[in-house]
Amino acid sequence: MRYRRVDDQIVKAAIGGRTIEDGRTYTGATNSYFAGLALRGFSRNNTGRRRLDVVTAFLTQKGMVTPSYHGRRTIIGRRNRTGG
Repeated sequence: MRYRRVDDQIVKAAIGGRTIEDGRTYTGATNSYFAGLALRGFSRNNTGRRRLDVVTAFLTQKGMVTPSYHGRRTIIGRRNRTGG
């Protein structure tokens, strides 16, 4: 997921290089810290499921995964009202 904020407003967002579509529902998982800070402005639903349970279910379903750390989270052009 890549997004750009200007004055605390999300002005551009993409998942996998494709622009997020209004009205479409996307599913993902993250920890509560990231969801509370970085995903402000996005609608989200706390399922109450433990991260370990979600990851375990995903790995059980997939069987094998290859981790990728490059570009996990990128904030582009972060600015705020004080000019920082």
